Amino acid sequence: MDIGFVLLVLSFPVFALVLLSAWVYVDAPYQGMDRHKWAAATLLLPLIGFFAYLLERAESKDELRDEMFTDGTFEIHESRADDTPFAESSQKLSADELQRQGENGSEETEAE
Repeated sequence: MDIGFVLLVLSFPVFALVLLSAWVYVDAPYQGMDRHKWAAATLLLPLIGFFAYLLERAESKDELRDEMFTDGTFEIHESRADDTPFAESSQKLSADELQRQGENGSEETEAE
């Protein structure tokens, strides 16, 4: 066998491992995790470390998502305010009124 072919075949898994470790190193701080610990785990425990990182990453996203509702307040964009049950009754329109507005709007566009 040619030594160049053997080196090429052996270098691909090493390159993939380094690439995965680099991605973990960059991605971990965005997930609130220690980048050095997870990159080392991915590099030293090739598949086990990477899949452990993915599992831990998924769990950390659930915790961050739950924190969003802990204080009980949230903002509603003004364009969506009438879609919520919290909107004032003067802002709410019944289904019939919405349908009539839609029909009037389509008649106006046809007349133009």
